[in-house]
Amino acid sequence: MAGSSRARAWLELVRPPNLPTIASNAVLGAWLGTMAQGRVPNLPGASWASDASDPRLEVADLGLFARVVVGICGLYVFGLILNDVFDLAVDRRERPDRPLPSGRIRVGSAVLVAVLVWMGSLWLLGGSGSGPAFIDPAVLTLTATLTALIVAYDLLHTRVSWAVGLPALCRGLAIVLAAAATMPNAESGPTAAWIPREGLDLAVVLVPAGVVAVFVFAVSVVARGEVAAVRRACPACGQELLEDAARCPECGRAVSMPASRIRTASELGRGPWWVVASGVPCLLPALGFGALLPTLGLGVSVEEQGLRDAATVAAFGGWVFVVAKWSGRTPVPRLVGRWLGSLCLIDAVMLAPLGPLPLAICVLLYGAGWMLARRFAGS
Repeated sequence: MAGSSRARAWLELVRPPNLPTIASNAVLGAWLGTMAQGRVPNLPGASWASDASDPRLEVADLGLFARVVVGICGLYVFGLILNDVFDLAVDRRERPDRPLPSGRIRVGSAVLVAVLVWMGSLWLLGGSGSGPAFIDPAVLTLTATLTALIVAYDLLHTRVSWAVGLPALCRGLAIVLAAAATMPNAESGPTAAWIPREGLDLAVVLVPAGVVAVFVFAVSVVARGEVAAVRRACPACGQELLEDAARCPECGRAVSMPASRIRTASELGRGPWWVVASGVPCLLPALGFGALLPTLGLGVSVEEQGLRDAATVAAFGGWVFVVAKWSGRTPVPRLVGRWLGSLCLIDAVMLAPLGPLPLAICVLLYGAGWMLARRFAGS
């Protein structure tokens, strides 16, 4: 296989349009983990205040954020590869053109890469920002828990209905993990930074993580019903057939496997609006962060406060425009893809009060996901 074809196969395996959304979640968690320590990242544009203490680029903070984002994305890639490995039998029947059933990527190679990616993510997330690398106990525990949830979803999502809640738990926990991996620093030691000084420290991370989890759960519930089975009858005697029947129970004639079709938005009833409503609570953390900034010594002038609030409102308006734009004929898979891509904008709403840099990062990640979705499938 040519190098370009092999690269294309691996890109199809990891579903590139989804990666910017997990990167955005990681940025959210890392930024909030830093905020919970009572400081803001030493990066240009990290605060709306024009008199921020140190607006210069700090290589240590930049490296820390890069390590956390890449590590969280690695865990996501690990889950995507395992998902195709566990679904190989189904894909051979329903999606034979996928990289594994088509033979463009060997199953053994996929498993090896998944394990290596997972190990790399653990090293990135658990390594200290200074001194010899070590695995922080809190980060190790959270990584193990997230890994278990990922594997459980890959194994169970086609077998039990309650597995629909696992992606939401994974997304929320990924944000908490990103925050925990950001908190350790040289001054406080490997674990002290994760011990909350006040209950507020945990709320700063857990509330946004909960907002993302609720939205992902709502999208997952709708996505589970995106395909509708078509009612069948025996062509010989007209007997109505069960969905998975291979033979007619009346005349014994062999019949074709059940057909299916993609649902449209009009068939979801109030489903789309229920999903949109589940993302509105992202305004609550945004309002709370605006109130917390003075406690971090980040008071802003009246003009700067107006700019901060306008940015938050604009980010929220952009998210509403994206998620509420559909017609009754819009296929559910396309709608689900648009909703998942909007996670970057939800993160942008919650980060907008903190500074222009995190807002810009999330918006750029949304644009990257939108462009990738034009070339690659997200599911």
